[in-house]
Amino acid sequence: MRFVAVCLLSGYVWLGVGGVIGLFYGYTYAGPTYDAFLHTVFVGFTFSMIFGHSAIIFPAILMLPVKYSTKFYYPLALLHISLVMRIVGDLALLHQIRLWGSMLNAIAILAFLVVMGGTILKGRGER
Repeated sequence: MRFVAVCLLSGYVWLGVGGVIGLFYGYTYAGPTYDAFLHTVFVGFTFSMIFGHSAIIFPAILMLPVKYSTKFYYPLALLHISLVMRIVGDLALLHQIRLWGSMLNAIAILAFLVVMGGTILKGRGER
């Protein structure tokens, strides 16, 4: 359950960062500031919540056993590191850093799906 707590707390931090960006920069239509704001909320907050709740939701809805693994932390860490890269790239107008952060965001999400799938298969094998 520590993993769930880490996911929830880090998600709320990203929501707060999005709020600070919104307060500091105000309303923008498009551009790097808008991108930073949207991704703190929709990638940082939302995917932290998805990662944290998935180990609870999958067994309840899909009737699939999920065996907890410390490997869950790796995609979560990659998600946060890459999101920091993306936000810094947006706010400092560093296009290459933003692109690398974007690509690593997608890799972190895919890596979490792979890790979750592996733990489901491991849980089914031990049944």
